[in-house]
Amino acid sequence: MTTNPEHHDDHEKAAHHYEEAAKHQRLAHKHHLEDNKEMAAYHAYTAQGHHYQAEYHAAAANRHHASRHSR
Repeated sequence: MTTNPEHHDDHEKAAHHYEEAAKHQRLAHKHHLEDNKEMAAYHAYTAQGHHYQAEYHAAAANRHHASRHSR
């Protein structure tokens, strides 16, 4: 069984962006508790961007799975 480097790369990128999203979500919560609305909003927005990127790479990895199994 050969592995597709793009598939592996997409899994790595998805994992990285999910971790970044979680980190920024924690920072948003921390700033929210400190009543720092600007920084809370910034980190919430950044978390959302990372989550979007993670979903994109996870979908790409799934497409690699599907194309490999349909052959």
